[in-house]
Amino acid sequence: MDALRTCLRTIGALCRREMLTRFGKYRFGYIWAFIEPALYIALFAAVRTFLGRASPFGESAILFFLIALITFRSSMSIMRRTGGAIDSNMSLLALPPVKTFDVVLARIVVEAVTWSVISAAFIVGLWAASGLWSIARLEIFLPGYLAALYLGASLGFLVAMLTKLVPFFDRFMALISLPLFVMSGIFFLPITMPPQVLTVLWYNPFLHAVEWVRSGVFYTYEPVLSEAYLLWFATCSLFLGLALNKFYQRRLYSAS
Repeated sequence: MDALRTCLRTIGALCRREMLTRFGKYRFGYIWAFIEPALYIALFAAVRTFLGRASPFGESAILFFLIALITFRSSMSIMRRTGGAIDSNMSLLALPPVKTFDVVLARIVVEAVTWSVISAAFIVGLWAASGLWSIARLEIFLPGYLAALYLGASLGFLVAMLTKLVPFFDRFMALISLPLFVMSGIFFLPITMPPQVLTVLWYNPFLHAVEWVRSGVFYTYEPVLSEAYLLWFATCSLFLGLALNKFYQRRLYSAS
């Protein structure tokens, strides 16, 4: 029990440090986390209005885009920021109570809570502004969004390990972020893609996360979705990350 209590106190302290490091000591700093997705949505709305384009599905193009964006950004941001958790906390790893697992988990918690708040704010904001309640089936939407967070956390843990062990792996992740964004069905209806294209898109786990959440928003939506594949991919990534942490922990510390 003492070991567990120490571990929880350590993770709690690291979470507070992450919050101060990312958002600063003032509440205004937290607002900046809302600005980037808000700019994406505003730009998209302006372009769609200017071109007079119809929504790929449903009556609201903003809703179609918003749900996909917050799902993708939640998962991808957790992965990207968690991937740098060890590098940015190397000085803390010299302290006996602090382990690599602790610093990674603390960042996962902060990012998951932050993006959950952002997502809820945008959904409620859309409802307040337009009277459009976006969640048709909460029993599908909520597991889908949690699966997206789980995917980001699992990949983040794996990326954190690989970033320390494989030179320039962080640059590789930066390069593939944009292709993954384009291939995740944010701007288009995946089911309408040609079979050859859809076969390639199917292996992108972020696409399944977006489609899972969207199917909880639209009653008649036909998703390109395999819940089993998404959960299998995320779980395998998590176990591989944990294995690398276990077997290469001494090497990680010696590299510091």
